[in-house]
Amino acid sequence: MRLRDKHGAPSGHRRRVSGRCALILALAYVFVGFGGLRTAPVEAAEPPLPVIEKQKPRYPRLDSILNGVVETFEHSAPSAATTKNPASPREATERAGRVAAARAPMSKGSAVAVTLRIEGPLQAEEIAQFLRDSGGDPRNIGEDFIEAYVPVPLLVEASRRPGVARVQAIIPPQPKRGPIASEGVQVHGADNWHRAGLTGRGVKVGVIDGGFRGVQGLMGSELPASITGRCYTSLGRYTSNLADCANDDEHGTAVAEAVMDMAPDSRLYIADPESLGDTKKTVDWMVAQGVRVINLSVSWQWDGPGDGTSPYSESLLRTVDTAVARGVVWVNAAGNEGRSAWFGEFVDSNGNNFHEFSRYECNPIEVDPGDELTVQLRWQGGWGISSRMADLDLYLYNAESLQAVALSTDLNPISVFFGGTDEPSEILHHVARAGESYCVGIHWDTEPYSQPVAPGWIQLLAHTSNDLADFTLVGSIGNPAESRNPGLLAVGATAYGDTHTIWPYSSRGPTPDGRIKPDIV
Repeated sequence: MRLRDKHGAPSGHRRRVSGRCALILALAYVFVGFGGLRTAPVEAAEPPLPVIEKQKPRYPRLDSILNGVVETFEHSAPSAATTKNPASPREATERAGRVAAARAPMSKGSAVAVTLRIEGPLQAEEIAQFLRDSGGDPRNIGEDFIEAYVPVPLLVEASRRPGVARVQAIIPPQPKRGPIASEGVQVHGADNWHRAGLTGRGVKVGVIDGGFRGVQGLMGSELPASITGRCYTSLGRYTSNLADCANDDEHGTAVAEAVMDMAPDSRLYIADPESLGDTKKTVDWMVAQGVRVINLSVSWQWDGPGDGTSPYSESLLRTVDTAVARGVVWVNAAGNEGRSAWFGEFVDSNGNNFHEFSRYECNPIEVDPGDELTVQLRWQGGWGISSRMADLDLYLYNAESLQAVALSTDLNPISVFFGGTDEPSEILHHVARAGESYCVGIHWDTEPYSQPVAPGWIQLLAHTSNDLADFTLVGSIGNPAESRNPGLLAVGATAYGDTHTIWPYSSRGPTPDGRIKPDIV
């Protein structure tokens, strides 16, 4: 593969390779060796799935996760106020709110971290002020979204405000963890670059990751003596104190070490944002600081139709586009979901409206107790466009009892009678319990408001440390690695001792619209 410089000339032809261009190639190394080989679950006999009787969402502008949070609150609030030692109504409500909020992926006390989708830019500040006046805490405000902590008792009222199209739980970014060893210098011949004086001098590199535990202890040895940080203490809240980047996750520290091994004279900027809004502002900050290469080793849930674009202003796909337009080269992990994804046509040969994977209707997945499991589904259809589409639902079952332990059953077609969303996607979140095993099912709701023809393709991705029993390898590329922007380099993984073989867990394309991904391994 030949890179071309901004003038269109092949790098190295009558033009000395710039330190920045060499650094871009060097950073591709960062993903070599990320993740570990996994063992697929033991194949089991396929159980019959129960008939699904879908109910209209009680609060159609809240997603399924938040509907579950509100349901828990409504069940808990009466019992909290009728104990033997009854608290005041306010204390009882607060207690019930804390119990319910704990079901959400991100919470603080009795408040849940959410994104409010806003119709019309002039509405955003008015809705933000309503939240402030009502006990909410807006953190990031954009042209079509607000990220905020909203008390559980306020969720329903907030969803009904004029201008609020949708309220969705914020799901933290999914880290791409795994063993990291610094064999890349030799494998990529970077030592030759170093001897030629190509060491990244004068280039500022940004590393955005989940955390940087131990980073301060390595400064002056494995890492530069001076590092500039934007360290998040909470959603929308950050400091420049590197100690605030040192949470329980050390993945970002290892990435930073690998970057400095490859480009030892580059200047390092680090950040650990908690949401898409945080990341958008972080990238704006890095670009303003002169950062020209950004490395991201996490992914977020899909927020576009699979063609590398998104209708939402805070989408990472849009953030990538903005950064590239301002001179940044973006290097992104392809993902570690090669063996925990399924991509293909919706198949229902027995007519029971459940999708048939290659071997199962309920696709087994192993999850360790205490793990947070996020499963997302999207399918062919308009995105951000009011149109008729198939209405698919996503279920996580207890594999023994076949009782649904988590579900996402949003009404996907827009309907003035039923309420719903114009996103052909579902996402669920569940904390695994000891002694439970799980399987994933996809159901097609064929009610009159749903498109009567099955979608041409569906794409399922489970963020977990284990595999789906039935996976496809293809179609497992993450977000924003699926970006169609040529300024983003999506990087897959290969073992340093066998660079001609892609590691089985490494995510890969094609994308739903047929583009090859990743760009390099």
